[in-house]
Amino acid sequence: MAKLREIRKRIKSVRNTKQITKTMEMVSTAKLKRAMDRVKAAQPYSAEVEALLKSCARAAAGGGVHPLTRSGAEGAPEGVLLLTANRGLCGGFNTNVIKKARVLMEEHRKAGRAVALSVSGKKGLSFCKFQGIAVSHRYTQFEEKPRFSDVRTVAQELAADFAAGRIRSLTLVFTAFRSAGDQKPAAMPVLPVPLTASAAAEPKGLPPLSSPAPAEMLERLVPEWLELMLYRAFVESAACEQAARRLAMKSATDNADEMIKNLSREGNRARQSQITQEIAEIVSGAEAIS
Repeated sequence: MAKLREIRKRIKSVRNTKQITKTMEMVSTAKLKRAMDRVKAAQPYSAEVEALLKSCARAAAGGGVHPLTRSGAEGAPEGVLLLTANRGLCGGFNTNVIKKARVLMEEHRKAGRAVALSVSGKKGLSFCKFQGIAVSHRYTQFEEKPRFSDVRTVAQELAADFAAGRIRSLTLVFTAFRSAGDQKPAAMPVLPVPLTASAAAEPKGLPPLSSPAPAEMLERLVPEWLELMLYRAFVESAACEQAARRLAMKSATDNADEMIKNLSREGNRARQSQITQEIAEIVSGAEAIS
């Protein structure tokens, strides 16, 4: 009887957990849809800015270069910006992107280059604190809906470090969003701004730039490109977090269903054993009386 009571208690506990994981799965599904919309909305404008940046760079050849496109200060540490989540319960989302950053940092150290690590997200900061890794800049204000104004502040702060020679380069380490079922950690160099390799495509039908001059256009386009790349990384990372959390909660819900099924079978066997024992006791008592 005690075993059957314990099994029923475990089934109730698993069902309560299943309700929580199912609810979290539904919430993550709704948030993922909105996050995917933000990713799609950011792509066309950033693609146009990239094409225009490339066009201006070609037209301004020999007419001056923006400071953010020049090679970084020799001897300065390599900058790395790691994007993680503020919360857990999202499978291997944080673990995978942290592993990607550690591999990149190890490559720099093997080459004899120092690393200046900046981290966004409480999970990444907790890992650095546990491992004793120094962090240059800390950002915890980004949730599932990154604001462009906050990203611009981060971009300006890191661009100032590059211009002042405090970092030699900057690489974004984040989880790239390809689809709802395909997300992979990526490392994307953004400083110095690559005027040719980064532009996605040759501009088609773009008229010659005359007013303002291409060099003047670069003064505005280069910082704006950096802000856009950071913003896309943040919104993609937010979408990947929700996709990973939805998958993790779905797996937890499925596991709860399986546990309930197994516990129900075990409870039925325990109940049948108990009934058989009671019948045997009744038969034995009746035989003793007769």
